[in-house]
Amino acid sequence: MNVLHVFPDEKFFDGVSNTFDKVEGITNHYIFYTPDRNYKFKFIRSQQKIRIETNKKEYYKCFSDKSIDVIFFHSLSNYYYELVLKADSKKVIIWWSWGYDLYQTNLINLELFKPLTKKSIKTLNKVGLNINESIITRVIKHLRIKNLLRRNTKIRSKVISRINYFIPVFPIEYDLIKENNFFNAQLFMERGVFRDFDESLLSHE
Repeated sequence: MNVLHVFPDEKFFDGVSNTFDKVEGITNHYIFYTPDRNYKFKFIRSQQKIRIETNKKEYYKCFSDKSIDVIFFHSLSNYYYELVLKADSKKVIIWWSWGYDLYQTNLINLELFKPLTKKSIKTLNKVGLNINESIITRVIKHLRIKNLLRRNTKIRSKVISRINYFIPVFPIEYDLIKENNFFNAQLFMERGVFRDFDESLLSHE
């Protein structure tokens, strides 16, 4: 069994990839796309197992490669939506949620902050503005983000309905996301704690 991993440059990769590497009968393909040929990882230490791909077309080909059986998404940011749709219908897709990909996309409609926290966040956002940016630059950034969110909202249901298996941070998140009628994924693990990973979940038989 061949597993293609889609992941960001974050500290979670090292521990989780080590767990996958111990599972017998599967071959892991850790491919990281970046247009920067001189890219340096900021958080990942296990860089020797990663293949860096700078050609987007070649990277896209991985998602229709007949030798790949499973595509494992280490979180599902909006930028990965297109990759889900690139996968052919024979691929099994597993989404390990990190939380932000549920709440920041409104897949789970749950109020996370109390009034005082909301007020603090609003203040921090104002302080964090780059005063050196021109008004035009800010407007362009805002419009780009707005267009991206609009596009992703439009295709979100199609993307999420393509997911075969889901791993939440907390078990209750699986019940909450199931309230979306386009979510059909089965529970792969009750929660994303990979020290308790059951190798039989990725049986190669």
